[in-house]
Amino acid sequence: MPDENELYEEWSKATDRREIEERLYRAVSRHAAAVVLTKFPEGHRDLVHNIASAVIGQLGRFRGESKFSTWVHEIASLKTKEALRAKIRYKRVFDETKIVVSGPEEDRGEDPEAGASHRVYGITMPESDARIAFEELFDQLSEDEATLLQSKSEGFSSEEISTRLGIGREAVDSRWARLKKKLPLGDG
Repeated sequence: MPDENELYEEWSKATDRREIEERLYRAVSRHAAAVVLTKFPEGHRDLVHNIASAVIGQLGRFRGESKFSTWVHEIASLKTKEALRAKIRYKRVFDETKIVVSGPEEDRGEDPEAGASHRVYGITMPESDARIAFEELFDQLSEDEATLLQSKSEGFSSEEISTRLGIGREAVDSRWARLKKKLPLGDG
């Protein structure tokens, strides 16, 4: 079985590249999976697919200044590190706590006239439910609060968020502190 370097050479000389591209995609996927497993021992199928797709999509940009496999390895390493940073940032911001928006208090036997019709609180829950709850929360926030929360969850710094919102860094930090009190996310 030819390796990815040989397949790239074959691809670069071919006129009909579809069949070769499929074999090259599989070879790049194997390489990507090996790199991904160094940082995600449990595997990360979507990341492997994203890396292989990125490589195939950028084949025309490979300049041949190194071996093709070295170029693939650099892309795989970069994308794996980005995914790892995103995972760490998400955990740092939310500390494994999922945001839940409750229904009206009458759902819990409380008088809806006694206060607000919804409450926000943090619990640990399955990922699929957490995404839905997170989206429900966004419906109850102002546009700036939603942008701030989304930006923090994506790991943006206060400086980057201040540019995005058009306000100073101190204002971002102040709004984040108020938003964390409003949404019991912990001390993060």
